[in-house]
Amino acid sequence: MTAMPPRPAPLILIMEDSALSSMLVADILVEEGFRIAGPFARGGEGLRWLETNRPDAVLLDVLLVDGPCYWLADELERRGIPYVFHSGWMHHDIPPRFWPAPWLDKPAPVEELLATLNGMIHLSPALKAG
Repeated sequence: MTAMPPRPAPLILIMEDSALSSMLVADILVEEGFRIAGPFARGGEGLRWLETNRPDAVLLDVLLVDGPCYWLADELERRGIPYVFHSGWMHHDIPPRFWPAPWLDKPAPVEELLATLNGMIHLSPALKAG
């Protein structure tokens, strides 16, 4: 019987305009065994990365350097890439069409961040295909 090659660690795309916040979250996720893409502070940077890559999930701040991320959330949904909003905004301040999306208040407790990402990853088509 041939052993299955080990599956690579889950890849999380971080979209965050705050350098400090993105570094803290990235450090936590790497420590917990995730791979990190970004962090990117501009939606356009993330979209360019997505042209040739596919993350298992996206941690998405509502307000990026180039404005609200709603168009990027729409694109992630179109591509079937799971995402969670991670923001200091109030959940009800985003457009109602995004209310069903997972939401983490910033700063999110580490346990909540990990549970949310792990839950989304188990549903990710990128891992199911692997």
